[in-house]
Amino acid sequence: MSNEKPNNRCACPDCERPVKRGVKDAYGNIWHVGCARWALAMVATAAPDETDPFVERDYQMERIIEYLRRIDFAELIFAVRWKLGVSQKKLGELMGYSHQSISRWENRRQSPSNEAIRTMAMFLIEYNLSPKDVMLELKRFKNRKTA
Repeated sequence: MSNEKPNNRCACPDCERPVKRGVKDAYGNIWHVGCARWALAMVATAAPDETDPFVERDYQMERIIEYLRRIDFAELIFAVRWKLGVSQKKLGELMGYSHQSISRWENRRQSPSNEAIRTMAMFLIEYNLSPKDVMLELKRFKNRKTA
């Protein structure tokens, strides 16, 4: 058994920096969230290949990111917390952010960074949540409550 530490360096050939919070692809490569864009650019011209989970996941992630940039992020944070039944602190732990960041986004005191939007997209994919479905479920719940 080897006592070597795992290689936690970014797989991007232009970067190769240590990775604290990143994306792990289907091949075990670790990417900085920003560098993941480099990997996505390589496959962006290809249609999703059902046989390659890495390509399908990245295609799905780019579509979710595009959607997240158009919606009210504060509503999404609340809807995801409601759907999972977790506190701001727990959601922050799951996403790798502080509960203060989650609170600022949910209360519209601060807009999320591009990295935070990308992290939310990865989080939604990992938990098999559709942002549209989560928002619709919350809307239906609120409508039932007022009716």
